[in-house]
Amino acid sequence: MIHRAMNDVPFDILSSAIRKAVPKKSSLLVAVSGGIDSIALLHSLLGLSSEMEFVLEVIHVDHKLRKESHRDADFVASVCKLNAIAFHLCEANEPPRAGENLEAWGRRIRYQYFRAIRQKQKLDYVLTAHNANDLAETFLMRVFSNKELKTIEYQDSKRRLIRPFLEIRRETLERFIKDNAHSHIIDQTNFDSAFTRNRIRQRIIPFLEVELGGQIVDVLVKSAKRAADDIAFIDSLALESASGLGSHEFGSRAWLKALRCELKDLAPSVSYRVIQKILHPYLGFSLGRDKCLEVLRFFSGKALRIQLPSGLTLQRSQGGIVLLKTDL
Repeated sequence: MIHRAMNDVPFDILSSAIRKAVPKKSSLLVAVSGGIDSIALLHSLLGLSSEMEFVLEVIHVDHKLRKESHRDADFVASVCKLNAIAFHLCEANEPPRAGENLEAWGRRIRYQYFRAIRQKQKLDYVLTAHNANDLAETFLMRVFSNKELKTIEYQDSKRRLIRPFLEIRRETLERFIKDNAHSHIIDQTNFDSAFTRNRIRQRIIPFLEVELGGQIVDVLVKSAKRAADDIAFIDSLALESASGLGSHEFGSRAWLKALRCELKDLAPSVSYRVIQKILHPYLGFSLGRDKCLEVLRFFSGKALRIQLPSGLTLQRSQGGIVLLKTDL
């Protein structure tokens, strides 16, 4: 159990964030890699567990990307044993999908395990240690890769996921670890420049801090939050339009007519999201903006068919459209 002095400012910051984000008397599955961020989260929760009446369990996912990765698991297990916390080790045994990069694969694997263990143990929430720097890095990654400016959310109700440290900078977590002499591990993959996030973390953000000021992370976080608010509003408009098609059979003449009516006066930023939402249940994945705009032109009658990813095709049929699977 953590013991702190009254002047431990980092703990006050972290505990305040937890009190604000996590309901009292919650049962929590804490994602712990063993690095500074997640160890800071775990010890902060331990410091509040009596006051907040938390029930804590820990999950560690071994991605098997390094020969020595089992040492990370052993370290986290030892911390859990010392603090009498239930420990769940999950080992990745599924290779990346075709075209899936390692970071996306790792994230998908982690959240699969988080959900499975939380449900099995009947716990209220999963907690992760994402912080303000992670949010800034993700925002820049999406800008540089020309992707939609989705960002990390504070809460994900569908996944029963809470990220209480999302407004806290990494240096606060580092100071908390140092001030309290908490052991942690250093993941060497965090220094591998093959990963885009690492290049942004090690090169781009330090450069921006020198050239534009030391508060650049805070600026990026504010920009990311504004973008997230705008996107949430646009998504709500798209969802409202998409829901109006529910009374028609997908792909029928009446459905296509109603869709054209819904899309007629919408801005492209809304209309392409309508396409994403109406097709996702049938495709099993979300189309990107450019492909959605192609589908929009198809729906307007400017093409007889359009090829989609995964060997799928949309084609005109009897005044409506059909979704076909091409044999590969």
